[in-house]
Amino acid sequence: MRKIKLENEEIYETANKLYELFMESLEKEVADRLYFESDPDNKNGTRNTEKGKELYFGIESVLEEL
Repeated sequence: MRKIKLENEEIYETANKLYELFMESLEKEVADRLYFESDPDNKNGTRNTEKGKELYFGIESVLEEL
């Protein structure tokens, strides 16, 4: 099996794309409830919940192993 080594920037970009694709595949209410929460540091902004962070970093981890 051929190993593919991604550069750090490629890992981050690919993880972001995969994360966004996954979020887009969910019903908005489900994504908002499970993966996003209000960001107290940004009045109208959101941030990832713990579940969202776990998913994103899990995607990153898989890409780092390639």
